[in-house]
Formats: sequence, structure tokens, C-alpha cells
Amino acid sequence: MGGTETRTVDVRIIAATNRDLVRSVQEGRFRADLYYRLNVFPIALPALRARGDDLPALVGHFVRRFAERYGKPLETVSPALMAALEAHDWPGNVRELEHVIERAVILSRGAELTFNKALSVPIQEGNRGRKPWRRPNAPTSSASWRPPAGGSPARTARPSASGSGRRPWNRG
Repeated sequence: MGGTETRTVDVRIIAATNRDLVRSVQEGRFRADLYYRLNVFPIALPALRARGDDLPALVGHFVRRFAERYGKPLETVSPALMAALEAHDWPGNVRELEHVIERAVILSRGAELTFNKALSVPIQEGNRGRKPWRRPNAPTSSASWRPPAGGSPARTARPSASGSGRRPWNRG
């Protein structure tokens, strides 16, 4: 840029959108040549509300990240907060979840991350008249998060039909 010599570079472009680009190309609102240049290796990722089983792992990830960043000694996520997070339909997707968890960590006091009045507005606003997402056959009591002693984080799961009481965040 700004030079007089040509320089060869090898770059990869990662682009994301929530729009239907095929339809946009057909309607003349997106350049076809650009679409075909970008569409080398498409990855379709469903919205967070369609991937509810990912929520506990993402909550754990963001709690750890922000607890470390803000120097908070968090050990658990309360069942009430986890229930509120699971009931929300996340129109802002993972970025919205990240911001809600960051806000919760900033406002936290003590070792348990709890549902705070400041969180109720963003969580409730996203559900305007929509039925909250629920995992099929999900028990009604909520989970709580607790890192195991000296290891990777784990989730204390809801009681399951098999009687298993604990599941790791990352189920591999």
C-alpha cells in the first residue's frame, strides 16, 4: 500500500454473515464474483438458540475468562442464573452471552456467580413474546457450574435418567 513495487502476499479471508448471500446475489444486492471468491469453504453454524447443549461449555469458558481478567474468585454459577441463561433465546448469539457473563462477573461478589437485577433486563428483553428454548426432555431443575479441584472445569449436571451426577464441560 502506497509503494511503487508489487509485493506478493498469501492471505486467507474469513468472513461471516447472518444473511442469505445466495438470495442476495440472485436479487442483485451482492456481487456474484465476490460471493464466489469468498465461498471457497463455507461453514454453516446454527444460532446459539439452536445449539442449547453448547451453552454450559460457553458459560464456563466465559466465566473462567472474565473471572481471571477481573480477579474474581468464582467457583460456581448458581442454578437460578443457569436456568435464566438456558431460558433465554439469545438473539445476539454468542456475543450477547459473552457480554451478559462479563457483566455478571463484574457485578459478582463472592465465589458464586448469581442472577443479578442488572442481568434481568438484557436477558428478558431478548425474549419479547417468544417461547424460550428448551432442550427436549430437559429436567426442570437447573444445573450449577463448579470447577473440580485442581483440574479442568466440570459441570454439576442435573440428575439424569442414568443417575449420573457430573458431566465435564467439554464432552469431546
